[in-house]
Amino acid sequence: MLKNEIEKADRLEHLLVAKEMALRSTEFKDSVLQALVAIQGYNFWTNNKGNFSDIDIYHGLYSALKSFNDPLINTLPQKIDKLRNESYAVTSIMADKLCSRLKRNMLVSEWNLFASQFPYERTCSLNEGKR
Repeated sequence: MLKNEIEKADRLEHLLVAKEMALRSTEFKDSVLQALVAIQGYNFWTNNKGNFSDIDIYHGLYSALKSFNDPLINTLPQKIDKLRNESYAVTSIMADKLCSRLKRNMLVSEWNLFASQFPYERTCSLNEGKR
């Protein structure tokens, strides 16, 4: 039973950090850092079975796309109160689109600012081996 409680606590910690990253990402002026933090928040969220229709995760990704003036934002609602069932696909598309624009993953120093309690991992699988 103790193992299940530790796993549950770890999952909840990842979800909390994911939410914080999504919210904080909207405050950055640096579009690359904004995108990296929003994507990593999304990664933590989805990898730890967060509710697929989370508004803050959506807004983090949306804001990052907007900072790149990506045309995809013209097809998405800017503000939402409640996401529908297709929101998992939409957030996944936004994260992939952002990753395709980036030439790197989070630097270890950036990782340590936002997620130092977790082992470093690639932010974007498209940037295999790049830090």
